[in-house]
Amino acid sequence: MKIKKILKRKIQNTIIEAVSNNKSLMSNVRSANGKSRDSILQLAELLFQQKKIPYIDGEKIRIVFLFQVASFWPSWESFYYACTGDQMFDVKFLFLDETNTEKAQMKTAKTFLDNSGIPYIPFEMFDISAYKPHVLVMQTPYDNGHRLQVHSSTKWKEKGYRIVYIPYGIEISDTPESRKMHFEQEVIQNAWRIFTFNEVMIRDYRKYCANAGAVRAVGLPKFDSFVNNDKFVLNDELIKKIEGKKVLLWKVHFPKFFLDSNNNLQMVTPRIKEYIDFADYLSKIDNIFIIFMPHPKFMEIIDSSEKNELKEEISLLLEKLEKLSSVHIDLEDDYRYSLINADYIIVDRSAIMVEAAAVNVPVLYMYGDAMQEPMTKAIEPIVNSYCQGSTCNDMIDFLTCCMEGKDNNYIERQKAFQEAYPFLDGLSGRRIKECIYQEIVDERM
Repeated sequence: MKIKKILKRKIQNTIIEAVSNNKSLMSNVRSANGKSRDSILQLAELLFQQKKIPYIDGEKIRIVFLFQVASFWPSWESFYYACTGDQMFDVKFLFLDETNTEKAQMKTAKTFLDNSGIPYIPFEMFDISAYKPHVLVMQTPYDNGHRLQVHSSTKWKEKGYRIVYIPYGIEISDTPESRKMHFEQEVIQNAWRIFTFNEVMIRDYRKYCANAGAVRAVGLPKFDSFVNNDKFVLNDELIKKIEGKKVLLWKVHFPKFFLDSNNNLQMVTPRIKEYIDFADYLSKIDNIFIIFMPHPKFMEIIDSSEKNELKEEISLLLEKLEKLSSVHIDLEDDYRYSLINADYIIVDRSAIMVEAAAVNVPVLYMYGDAMQEPMTKAIEPIVNSYCQGSTCNDMIDFLTCCMEGKDNNYIERQKAFQEAYPFLDGLSGRRIKECIYQEIVDERM
């Protein structure tokens, strides 16, 4: 075994030296796409194997959390606190205040950290190279849109850091475009470990992801919130505004488009006109309180300088909702307060449509009438257990049933969620921590 390891290391070193010495090859590898992208990933793997930060028996696991997006915090929270509460981990929480093209989801990050009390270090104030982390936890999978190249997952992997990624959302959509987003992003390809929520999802990784061997199904930290939920209490001002009424959470994604089977672009989220009609209906009733929760990019459409019909419709919808005393527009980064306190939920395509099942209340899933988005096999049973619709009338009918105390899909919804998510015990963050520790320790064997 020792001879094989020595030979393997010599081969790796020879390849790395040859590539490093050929400047024109390095330039080609780092500047192109397609096959050259594979070459970049292969080179990163070779450098990683050569430079991987070793674990020395008895030392602490040095782990860095690289924070960028406030609303993605639930995907880390219980895992982060599991690490800080374990004396075998030395934890550094770095705030990387940068982006490439994405802006809407990052602009509140510093304010969130300051208000939450999470101790953090500005990235530029910490010498990560001197610290030599065994593990680097990356919050988003989008190197191109969310980080400068110098801070890309490829660069970190080349330094010998074990990249860990926990999906901030959930792999819900099963379109060709979505598969690329779920399974082909550079962070996914470069990760040492990726964590997901069931074995069915692992099959999709095996089918579509070249790095499927990195995936472990031990649950997701965001679902731990639904077990340990005592802290998610609405603020006094909002409680007073609700006046004891039942609460409907209305969660909307930004308008989403996919190519259909005929290669035509179709909107898979409901027409905004249906939502405008529902807002008009809400203005005529006063026996329910609505928390309207738009995706940050939904609001970004309004702020854009471009004039189009979609922008006008969204502006009109918000204008109508803002006039209603029975509506609260939730723009906070932590969506869990509104979600956990909802009595009923209306949601279109988003990761929250999966988390909604954990709240154990009636759920209406809304989709576009032009094209119904295909779902991954791991998610499909949950979505199929919900009430479904695409029109204002569907929303009214759902709300009417709820107000009458009916929950016709209760048994089906509970069964589907329990089968799809077998880890609702509040311990997913701890399992991820223990998995990382054990697998690093086992590398010495």
